[in-house]
Amino acid sequence: MDYLKLLRWQNLLFLAVIFFLPRFFIVVELDLPHALTNFSYFILTLSVVCIAGAGNIINDVYDQEVDSVNKPHRKTIGNAISEKRAIQLFGVLSIIGVGLGIYVAFTLGKPNLAFIHAIGLAFLWLYAVDFKKRPIIGNLIISFLSAFALLSIVAFDYIPAIDSANKDILLPVTYVIIGYAIFAFLTTWIREIIKDIEDFEGDNRVGYKTLPIVMGVKATKIVVLLLLLLLLGGVIWYLFKNLLHDSLSFIYVLSAVLVPLLIIVYLLLVAKVKADYSRLSNLMKIIMFLGILTIMVFTVAMKLNAKIPT
Repeated sequence: MDYLKLLRWQNLLFLAVIFFLPRFFIVVELDLPHALTNFSYFILTLSVVCIAGAGNIINDVYDQEVDSVNKPHRKTIGNAISEKRAIQLFGVLSIIGVGLGIYVAFTLGKPNLAFIHAIGLAFLWLYAVDFKKRPIIGNLIISFLSAFALLSIVAFDYIPAIDSANKDILLPVTYVIIGYAIFAFLTTWIREIIKDIEDFEGDNRVGYKTLPIVMGVKATKIVVLLLLLLLLGGVIWYLFKNLLHDSLSFIYVLSAVLVPLLIIVYLLLVAKVKADYSRLSNLMKIIMFLGILTIMVFTVAMKLNAKIPT
């Protein structure tokens, strides 16, 4: 159980679900061309999950001092698990994750994709060692790596399958997945800044220079508010541009994404103490999950609409 806690198994499960949804609710359900076999797709998923788990471990290794202040009740390394054992597990997961990524790239006949996973792991290590201590850049790295999961699906499964005969089908699907990656990027960026506000006390004590420490909490809340408004604008635009004639999808996005985002805005404006920001951080994670679930909702709605005579 301690090792599962160290790996943050809930986040890894969420990541696996993110891979599951496009595969089975877009490619399989809509019978679209794709490059990877089911086995290779599973290996790709496993490789990304391993790298994410390794990133969680190395982050906690370098966060031991600050975690003693920010979340002493959740600190695992140095308590239940030794630092040496954690580093060993980091090494094992890193080798498996990168190795599996290289395997998929070469079986696909795309050796240029072989080191994408290694680059992602390197950024996770750099984040843990240095970038998380700096304003903006640390948040952006984690946000991009969050979007990386969806972008890797595009890079490994969609783009290699595109040819002159199917590009009119696969290119729009590719753009849809890139849209989800942008959604993941923005929601993660917002959440990471909120977490920096939540961890202000410990980060300040150990000398980090996160956005709330450099700009102050009030100014940082304005930054988060602007990002939320940008995300809200994108959701509203998509809602009224593409879903007006799809009542199931419209109701889902309205109730599961748009309304919760408006609630987040209100809660951000009234937030004052650490517990308030912790609640906001958890709500943002839920909104990201509900937003990604629209892949399933849209496909179900499309099939239902196809059965309704016009």
